Amino acid sequence: MWCIADAHKRLPLDASLTVEIPGEYEALRFAPGSLHALEVKSMGNVHLLVLEPGYMLHSSVSHVPFSGVDTLLLRPLSIGMEQPLVQLEYVGGSFRLDARSLVSLEQLRAFMEMHPSMGLVLRGLAYSDQVQQCERSGRQRARSVWEYLVTAGIDPSRLRLEGRCGVSTGEPLVEIRVWTL
Repeated sequence: MWCIADAHKRLPLDASLTVEIPGEYEALRFAPGSLHALEVKSMGNVHLLVLEPGYMLHSSVSHVPFSGVDTLLLRPLSIGMEQPLVQLEYVGGSFRLDARSLVSLEQLRAFMEMHPSMGLVLRGLAYSDQVQQCERSGRQRARSVWEYLVTAGIDPSRLRLEGRCGVSTGEPLVEIRVWTL
């Protein structure tokens, strides 16, 4: 079970939870409530996404099944905040988004619509021995997210792109950072 709370005040929030289960076609969406229980037939990792006005988009991975209650802490939105998007995937080593990224992309679009005065830096991550090529590839990955959001109706002036080189292959391939509210 998951409880959603404010990261600073540690008080429960009445927020909705989206759970993406690998191998399932659609994500499960739980209506607002203080506890969210998930019955999964197999063990493994699930992707948790929480959207709540005034808070940073929450994107994390949790291992199920587990017993007890895990608290998802939402951080109040402010300039400079960063959040890795842990379930964005690309086809091979390219910058083309995989269809499995759709749930995360839709949540990011909804996050942008929920906060119309906010701007985001989309920072793509790549790996290469050559720094310029690495940054260019990272920027192309960020650009693919930018294209999705702009096509979905988000004003391009609210989005900035960056590319950077990664250190380890376990890092998320895209991060977001709030640059204006």
